[in-house]
Amino acid sequence: WMLQHCGKPVVLTGAQLPLTMPGSDAPANLRHAVQAATGPVSGVMLCFGNVVIGGQYASKMYTEAPDAFVSVNAEPWATVDDAGVHWSAAQLARAEREKNALRLGFKVLPNLETRVAAVTLTPGLSPDVLRYYAQAGYRGLVLLGFGAGGVPNGGDAADAEAAQGDVQDANATGTTDSAGAQDESAATPWQRYAEASAKAEPIKKQDDGYNWLPALAEVLERGVRVVCASQCPFDGVNLHKYPIGTLAARLGAKSAGTMTLEAALTHLMWDLGNP
Repeated sequence: WMLQHCGKPVVLTGAQLPLTMPGSDAPANLRHAVQAATGPVSGVMLCFGNVVIGGQYASKMYTEAPDAFVSVNAEPWATVDDAGVHWSAAQLARAEREKNALRLGFKVLPNLETRVAAVTLTPGLSPDVLRYYAQAGYRGLVLLGFGAGGVPNGGDAADAEAAQGDVQDANATGTTDSAGAQDESAATPWQRYAEASAKAEPIKKQDDGYNWLPALAEVLERGVRVVCASQCPFDGVNLHKYPIGTLAARLGAKSAGTMTLEAALTHLMWDLGNP
């Protein structure tokens, strides 16, 4: 995001073992990175462990293995071996499109808002943690929630059963056109479940320690940007899948989509720093 319309490859690399140690992966990683930098594909990327990964998709998963980084929610841009760099068809097609496209002016947007933090939801964690960050002057928070994302809302089993019943009724009736085909504009079962659950569980004003919605509403009203991510590294966030996400989105929380934690934090820092 900092390098707008770069049009050139920017390749990062590193090593699990120092360059001077026997068996270090540093020489191979550096050699492969130079090869990637002379290739046709532009953008910020990581070359590490015989693979080239788009910068926004790279996440370190291993502390010792040579292939420490994986590409999260996107295929690697390329693989590398002694024969050279093997770019994916999608990246070669992108390179061809960019070669023939009108070149926009390169510019650097380097400002970062550092008053940004990641909050990992854990059992028993008080929603007061959101207020602490807001009172300390933080301008952005990435909430690492469970599953598809969202925040605890204090809902009980009766609410969930009522909501599930509403969804079953909706699925039974359905929405069809004159030909009897299912209306493609109709909400999916997951969306109907989330919406029905949200109606059955109105935003509670009482902060009982299990309901994060009042604290979330407070920090959003104070101008803190809140992005919902997931502790699950793959598949991403869908705030319209369950009521804990639907209600958070209604208050103004944003979804990290398929971004990694590293990407979500960096993008939030960049976005706040370059309004």
